[in-house]
Order: sequence, then structure tokens, then C-alpha cells
Amino acid sequence: MGGAAVSSADTGAFGSGIELNAIQRSNPEMQKRAANAVRSLVEADHNPIVSIHDHGAGGHLNCLSELVEETGGLIDLDALPVGDPTLSAKEIIGNESQERMGLVIAEDDIAILKRVADRERAPMYTVGDVTGDHRFTFASKAMAPSQWIMP
Repeated sequence: MGGAAVSSADTGAFGSGIELNAIQRSNPEMQKRAANAVRSLVEADHNPIVSIHDHGAGGHLNCLSELVEETGGLIDLDALPVGDPTLSAKEIIGNESQERMGLVIAEDDIAILKRVADRERAPMYTVGDVTGDHRFTFASKAMAPSQWIMP
């Protein structure tokens, strides 16, 4: 789908098909807000972050799968932030947004993260659970299986 290969190349370096299909998005202001929120947590007396990973190349698929690689996880596709309602599941899962960070934190610490994220005006989403079953799964109640693959 393009992504990191396209973001690192000069415009026109690839055929127009791969460039037009690239799904990387950029938002430096939001990246700064997210960085401020993470820094606040790391510098606190109690750092609730168990694990952290960026949503760069590979998007949610890369980030979230690596966060739960040793344990397994269930991701609610419907809970992932989507700025363009025309995106297919494949595009949502692979969306590369440099300013997004994936975190594993204990359920008891979600309120702390929410307070810090609100203060920094950094949107946060609870998108899944660590399962312990050594499987990594995306699930959707809203999206029909026929919408999972781009036409």
C-alpha cells in the first residue's frame, strides 16, 4: 500500500499507482501533543507505561502486533480512529501516522492516561486488550467481511 517506502522517496519516484495508494498521514502538531503526554507519564513518580511503540511504517498492524507479540491481543477495529470513512479495513489497519503511539498500560491506569491526554489535547483511544492466548486478532462488529478487502 505504499507507506514508508513512499514517504522516504521523492515525489514521482514510483509509478503513480503506488503513490496514489500511499496511506501515510502527517500531523506535526498532534505529534508534539502525543510526545508531551508520553513524557508526562514517563517523568511521573508512577510511570504506567508497560510498553510503547510508534505507529510509523506498518501502522496499527505493526505497532499493535509488536506490543503484544509475546502475549497476544484482541484489537477492536471499530475503536480505531478513522479520519476518512471510505477507508477499507486493510487501509485502517495499515494507516501510518507518525504522531500516533501505541501503549500497553494496566486497566487501572487508563484514567491517569486519559487525564494527561486531555490536558495535552492529545486524543486517546482504548482499542483492545492483551489476551495471553498468543494470538493477534482484529475484530469488527460494524464492518461486514466483504469490506475487509479493497476492491
